[in-house]
Amino acid sequence: AQSVPGVEHVALGTNLPLGGARMTFGFFPREMPAPNEESLPAEYHSVSPDYFRALGVPLLQGRDFVPQDDASAIPVVIVSHALAQGRWPGGSAIGRRIRTISQSGITVREVVGVAGDVKHARLTEPAQAQLYVPYAQDSWPLLTLVVRGRQVDGILLPEIRRAIGDLDRTIPVGAFVGMGHRIDASIAIERFQMQLL
Repeated sequence: AQSVPGVEHVALGTNLPLGGARMTFGFFPREMPAPNEESLPAEYHSVSPDYFRALGVPLLQGRDFVPQDDASAIPVVIVSHALAQGRWPGGSAIGRRIRTISQSGITVREVVGVAGDVKHARLTEPAQAQLYVPYAQDSWPLLTLVVRGRQVDGILLPEIRRAIGDLDRTIPVGAFVGMGHRIDASIAIERFQMQLL
């Protein structure tokens, strides 16, 4: 899809903002375990490089994931601003080591970036702690394609579908949903209540 004219950024992710799905795992804010330490909850995302650019999420500190962040590299993680402020107020999260929990067990990861807060369930919810790990270090079978570009909705969709088919015709392609539609759906109840008033 990146080769389609008009496409600016392409990425993959497990759960997109305002999609209604959440995947929550625990994490430990220290590399070494402490006695009777309990994990802290955080929403967990496995994403590809360029995920934040594709969604327009700012990187506030550190760096984005790169193709070299693969299974043979040091495990890394990008944390949300809410998580960084909650765990290391007044200090930098970059370079900290935390233990994340996922399908593959507990992994010690180095924090390489801090991303802006994203509301994954509803726009009215407070910012939640988020963990982002490279897809190449923790792959999942179900992913969503994120495409950012000019006139993606009507003009580019056939070209994007064709590009995916050229890559692998066995990949099932579901419906394309614009972020504007997701935002509208997330505030549908509030909009209806305002119309009633």
